Amino acid sequence: MVAEQIRMLSEDSRRSADSIKKILDALTETVNDVADKILAGSDAANESSDKLDNLISRLDIIDNSSKEADSIVKEEYDLIESVKQKFDEIQGELDTVAATSEENSSMVTEITESISSQTDAVIKLSKAISGLKNSSERLQNNFSH
Repeated sequence: MVAEQIRMLSEDSRRSADSIKKILDALTETVNDVADKILAGSDAANESSDKLDNLISRLDIIDNSSKEADSIVKEEYDLIESVKQKFDEIQGELDTVAATSEENSSMVTEITESISSQTDAVIKLSKAISGLKNSSERLQNNFSH
């Protein structure tokens, strides 16, 4: 009977060991599955980190390009302002020339009118002198005869 109890205890021990082994195998499989998932998560996190670093690098490039473009636009704006200022100066000069031309035109018109008036006066004076000369010649002829 002791042998029978030892055999039964032995069989219970073997079943318990088999049960423990199954539990440990399942636990090992679960731990390995969790480890694989943690490793996959870690790989995904590393890949995401790499992609984020790449994105940050590209954003830095875009930021630098934007700053360069901003600088170029500012230079172009300054150049445009300078050209505008020169055009304004030229416009001022043209306005001055136009005003001077108008004044000169007005003066030429006045001078032309004055010359015309003086010409008329000279013609009248010439006619008067010619008439005076004729009168003088007639007088001289009248006294000489």
